[in-house]
This record gives sequence, C-alpha cells and structure tokens, in this order.
Amino acid sequence: MPSKTKTTLSDPIISMDDVRVVLKVIRKNWLFLVLLPPFFAMIAYLYTYRQVEVYAAKTRMLLKSNEVYDYQQRIYSNIGYYGYYGDITNQIRILQSYDIIESTLKRLDFDVSYFIVGKLKTTEMYNNVPFSVQIKPMRQELFDRQLSFDFIDNDTYKISYMLGDNEFSNTHTFGNEEVTTHYKIITEKRSQMFNDALVESYKKINYQIKPNSLSTLIYKIRNGMKVENLEYSSILDISLEDEIPERAKVFLDTLSRVYIEYSLQSEFDINEKTTEYIEKQLSEVILILDTIETEYEIYKTKKAILDLGRESDQYFAEYVGYESEMRKVDLMLQSIDDLEEYIINLGDANLLPPSLYMLESDTYLSVSVKKVYELQLTRYENLTSRSSTHGSVMNKEETLDRLKKDILTYLVNSRKAANQKLRDLQKQRTFYESKIKLLPKSQRDLLAIERKQMVNQNLYVFLLEKMANTRIAKAGIIPQTKVIEKSRPIGLVRPDKKKTMMFFIISGFLIASLIAFIRFIFFERIESVRELSAITSLPVLGGIPNDPNILNTPLVVNESSKSNSTEAFRHLRTNLNYLSPDQEHKMILVSSIHPGEGKTYVSTNLSAIISKAHKRVLLIDFDLHKPKVHKMFYQSNDKGISNVLIGQLKIEEVINKQLQEGLDVIFAGPVPPNASELILSRKVDQILSFAKENYDLVVLDTPPIGLISDAIILLKNVDAGIFVMNVNFARKQGVKFLEEVATKNNLTNVGITLNNVKTQRWKYYSKYGGYDYAYSYGYGYGYGYGEEQKK
Repeated sequence: MPSKTKTTLSDPIISMDDVRVVLKVIRKNWLFLVLLPPFFAMIAYLYTYRQVEVYAAKTRMLLKSNEVYDYQQRIYSNIGYYGYYGDITNQIRILQSYDIIESTLKRLDFDVSYFIVGKLKTTEMYNNVPFSVQIKPMRQELFDRQLSFDFIDNDTYKISYMLGDNEFSNTHTFGNEEVTTHYKIITEKRSQMFNDALVESYKKINYQIKPNSLSTLIYKIRNGMKVENLEYSSILDISLEDEIPERAKVFLDTLSRVYIEYSLQSEFDINEKTTEYIEKQLSEVILILDTIETEYEIYKTKKAILDLGRESDQYFAEYVGYESEMRKVDLMLQSIDDLEEYIINLGDANLLPPSLYMLESDTYLSVSVKKVYELQLTRYENLTSRSSTHGSVMNKEETLDRLKKDILTYLVNSRKAANQKLRDLQKQRTFYESKIKLLPKSQRDLLAIERKQMVNQNLYVFLLEKMANTRIAKAGIIPQTKVIEKSRPIGLVRPDKKKTMMFFIISGFLIASLIAFIRFIFFERIESVRELSAITSLPVLGGIPNDPNILNTPLVVNESSKSNSTEAFRHLRTNLNYLSPDQEHKMILVSSIHPGEGKTYVSTNLSAIISKAHKRVLLIDFDLHKPKVHKMFYQSNDKGISNVLIGQLKIEEVINKQLQEGLDVIFAGPVPPNASELILSRKVDQILSFAKENYDLVVLDTPPIGLISDAIILLKNVDAGIFVMNVNFARKQGVKFLEEVATKNNLTNVGITLNNVKTQRWKYYSKYGGYDYAYSYGYGYGYGYGEEQKK
C-alpha cells in the first residue's frame, strides 16, 4: 500500500492537489457561478430602475466676514477668531433656517408636483407637462396625496382620488377656476406644449398631481440641503438634492437672493430708525426757531435797537459757538445713554437699536451694534426650531454676551471722554458769558435771544447734514454677501447604478461561491482514489471503474482479461495482501454504508479474480435481508446459508461447486423473518471455521453497515474487511462514519474501495500505474439495495 507523505517545509504552498480541488469545485458548481451573477445583475437593474433618481445642484457664496477692515481687527482682538469663524457657522444655520427656506418657497411655484405613472416606475416631472395646476385643498388629508389627472378632451379633464374608503371623481374645464367640497382648482394649458392634435396621446398617459404642504416642502428641502464652509475661507458651498435638477437649481438661485436681501435688511432697519429720530429732532428745532424769531422781532421793535457793537458781536459769536458744541455733546451723551440701555435690556429679537447718527464717526460702535442686532435676529430664528439649551443657540449667546460686554466697556470710556469735553466747553462758554454781562441790559437781552436763535440754527443745519448723510448712506447700502458661482446641476447623486450593479454582481458571485463551499463541505462526493486517500486514515485498496455494460455482464473479470475493470480487481487483489500478510487462509468481509454502492459486485468479481490465481475461494452471501449473489451467477436462491443456520441442511449440501474454476459459492437461501438473530447463532462460527479450513480464501458478502449491524458482528470473525463506497454516495461524513466503526470495534485490518469511478483518465492510470484515473463520475451502479437489478 502506498504510504501517506507528511508535509515538509520544502513542499510548495499550493500543490497540484489543491489545484485539483479548486477545479473540481468549479466544475461541479459552474452553473451557479455562471448564472447567479447575471441573475443578480438583472435584479440590480430592476432595483435601480425602480428607485427614484436623485440629482443635485450647487451654488457658491462669499460672505462679508472675510472682508476685514481696521475697525474689525479691534473686534476680533477682543473676542478672538472664534467670533470670526463662529459668524460663518451662524450664517450656515441661517441659510438652513425654517424662515429663510419658507421665504424662498413662497416666491416659487412648488405647490404642486406632477407625475407620470409607468408600468414599473412613477416619474416626477417639473415644467415638461402640457398643463399647470393651481389647487388649494380644503381638507388636510388632500395635502401630499397623489391625485389622478386624466384628459377627457381638448377642454375638460378629470381629477380622481381616494379619501378614506371612498373614491371621488370630478370633471373640470381648462382655464376655469372651480370649487368642490374638497378643493379649489384652476388648470391652465401650457401653450408651448399643449397641442390639440396630441390630446389623444395625452389620454393614454397616466398623469398624477400632488398638492404639497409648505411644512412638508420645508422638511424635504432642509433634509436635502447641505451647506459647507471651505476651509480657511468665508466661502460657502450650498448644494441641494432633488429628483429634478432644474427645480434644485431654481431653488438655490432664489435662496441666494432671499439670503442677500435678508443680510441687507438689518442695515436698512437701522437706517430707517436713524432717519425717524433725525426727523423728530428737526421738527422740535423748527418749532423752537419759529418761537425765537417771533420773540426777537418783538423785542427789537419794543426797545428800538438797531445794531450792537463789534466787540459784543465777537463775544456773542464765540459764546454761541461753544454753546452749540455743548449741545452736540449733550446729544452724543444722550445717544450713549440710549445705546447703553439697549445693550443692557436687550431681549426682544425684533428690537431695533437706537439711532446712532451722533456716533457715526465711531466706526467700532457702528459695526458692533449692527453685529449685535444681526446676532440677536439669528438667535431668535434658531429658537423657533431649537431649544434654548441647544449647542448652537448657547454658542450664539456666548458670542453675544462677549460682544455686549466689550460695547458697554467702550461706552463707559466714551461717556467719560464726552463729559470731560463738556466741562471744557462749559469753561469757555462761562468766560464769554462773563464778558457779555458787562454789556447794557437791553443788549444782553437781545444777545440772549440771538444766542438761542443761532444755537438752534446751527443745530438745524447739523441735523439737515446728518439727514442728508443718512439718506446717502441708504442709497449706498450694497450687499457684501454675494454669489460667486451661480447654481448649476452637478449630476446624478443616487442611486449609484454602477456601484449598485457591482455590489449585486459581487454578491451573486459570493453567494454562488458560498453555495459551492457548502456543497463542497457538506455534500461533495468523493470521485477519485486520490481524494479518498487524502481525507481518510484507513487504507485505500483501490478504485473500480465505471462499466456501462454492468447490467449485461455483472462478472466483468470473466469477459476480458485486459479490461479496465479486470485490471482494477487485480490491483485490489494485490492490495489485499497488505491487510493481513501473515495469514495463509484468509477470510474477507465485504460491506458498504448504503444500499446500491456495489458491494455484491465487488465481492463476486473479487472472488472470481482471486480464483484465477489458482486459489480455492469460497464466496458466502451473508446478506439474509436482500440477497443478490445468486443473481450475479444467474442461479436460483432455493437453498443457502439460511437453511444451514436453521438446521435444515448441512453446509456441504448448500455449496454450489465449480460455478467457476476454483470458485465455490454459498447463496443466502430463502429470506428468513429473523435474519439478524440468525447471524448471532453459534452455527455461524461453525460455518466460518469450516470455510477457513477448506479454502484458501473466504469472501463474505454482508448487508450495508449503515443500516444493519450484521456486518459489524461478522467483522470480529474475519481477517480483513473491505468497505465499498460508490462515488454517487461517497462523502466525507461516510468516511468519518467508517473510521468511527473501525475505532469503536477495534478493527485494524479494514480498507476502503471506491466503486463506480469514471474512466476518462484510465489510460493514464494503466500506463503509469497511478491513481489519477478517477476525476468524475457517471451512471451509478452497484448493490441496488431493494431494487431488482442484477449485479
């Protein structure tokens, strides 16, 4: 027997045996490997075809935060760069806020969606349908529900829908506004698409419309919109996913305009507030001037004063100048007080800041107050969709608190400087007031009236100048936020058809491979002696090739001495010598695991080939359940071993002598009702002793070991055992079962023969004497347990 070699370090990582196993697995499962990937590819095609295709559009905006002037550097030095990048985060949240998206949608005609229903897929359309619908549902259930739209003729159409379990259908006329109990509708023909000649084709199309609720649209857009800040810049990339790329593009263009208008609104609000305050002050000054002019005329007439001296005019002019400056400083202090109160009591997001026209020269205050107002508005909008404990809201409050603290500190310092300036001006005014007091009383009184008049005239001119500046500033308000890339489609976002197709194809291949692996592990049949030798520790005695003429010539060794089958049995006869080399008179048992594996075929042909070597051989059919040996010799089964076991006949009386030269046979005889009990009889030992004493070799044909225990009982009385495995049934579990039987019963001289091996490489086997003749299998033949087949 060839011995099994152990793997050494010099052995290759991949051997020819490994290659043969892989090729065998591919050969046995090629149908799965070839058909499953295309099948899964077809499923992927149908899956992606039915999926809604989602496209995207993209626009790019530049925020004003990136334009840093000197006055802003002071802000950033106080609040750190966190404020700079935090402002970008705020703008991102504003762009995604509920109010901004709602304002955008109100400018667009997204109230109704249009669909065309196909056999496999429903496709959403935008402006490429021959009609446009304006519908206002009167019942909430009609929102976001698809209604059937069918053309009746050139002038009428029908709307059908379900509400609950009831179906409704209404006929309407194009161009007329009509009202039903559930909705109000008007449908116009699109002149560029509607053609009376095409109405018949429109009738065949299954249109649907869907009234969209504003909240659903906002939710959908917020989920599909993505705003990203390009690193280390104030540029925002805004993208929107939608089933229709043109609709996404239109929305982004409108969103850009709405956001830019929103960013300008705070500047317009502050400008309007300043204008109102100046107009109020002008009204008061004009009233005062009218009163003073009247008083001045009356006093001059009464006192008959024509002119004052040059010196008094000089004193008076200086006095009036300083008093006008003091009045301006008073207005500045009032503005500081108003601004301080606004900052301290800031709570209402819609509270406009006070007029800052007296502080316009202070760039830091102007920019900072404007920023406070914008942050407060943004915070208020975020609170509509988030709680006060949300991270973004809390971050905004922290930024706002830091900025308020810096402004209040700056206001305290500004107030101190204004008060000091006021004291200096007051000293100068007091000096000239003392000079004026030296004049006569009538002159002093007249100068006092003129002083009031000139102070208010100067204030009037100052207010007119500020009013003009404010209006000029309003005209010069331009958006610092601008679109640097208009919206454009960026193509299909999902589904990724190539990726999905590859995923399904790979999945199909993996599933096919898994099926092949499971079949190889649990259901793979052993088809060659090489495979059998590789998985078992029991001796492999050889292989018996497939013979297509087995039914006509069961004793193949008698037909041709040079046939493949005869050569295989000679090889088996030779290998038997290695099982018990010390025994001169041998007793061999032949069995199998399953019926139909060919044990009777092996036992009869083995007995015949051994008898040809000038040995006296006795073949005994111990299969008392389904005897077959007599059929192999075309004999009757009238008497046999069962007659001996029950004491009807002696063993000499049941021996069929010289069926072949050197070969005697004992058939099973009539099938007894208690076959397994007869095997336990003491007469079995007497029969076996007689056979061993009178013959060179005794062959016992026994029932399948996987079904009946007769063979295990007889194995204890023989010198060697042969287990026949058929390639149609031979699997690893069967080999393991045989090994367990040999181990549990302490059997040492047992081997395995592989039957029904296909002979496509038998020429190679015959030429080189190897084991490579068994690579596949053909029609199964053999025992045929329970079948009426001749062996």
